[in-house]
Amino acid sequence: MKKILTILLSIVCLSFFLSSCSLLDKAFPKANPIRYPNVEDITELTIFNSNNKSKINIIDETDIDKIINNISNSEPTRNKSVNDQPYVGHYYFISIKANNENYYYYLYKENGKTYIEKPYVGIYRVNNDFLTYIEGLFN
Repeated sequence: MKKILTILLSIVCLSFFLSSCSLLDKAFPKANPIRYPNVEDITELTIFNSNNKSKINIIDETDIDKIINNISNSEPTRNKSVNDQPYVGHYYFISIKANNENYYYYLYKENGKTYIEKPYVGIYRVNNDFLTYIEGLFN
């Protein structure tokens, strides 16, 4: 009898766990995959530094490829983007023009993690090395 009761209780707990995971995904969905242009379609790529208001135009194909590769490898989070720009002390604004379309991203670090944010679309986790690489472009 104890064995049957234990098995039933395990089934109920497992069912509860699986249904709660499903509810979590519906209540707090992850952002859709990030949109980005093809490297060969890019006509202009500019990065602005919010600290000193400086900007750089990226023209080297290797740099452009590396930036797009990092954006494309970003992981969606459950965090929502609800502002025109992130509320953090320092960020980099990445502006890309490609085939009559504009792509805008904010790159920043928060709580030891690096994020790229597409305003009103989603917040995505990127490798910390991407931020280090962008910082290096300004030095």
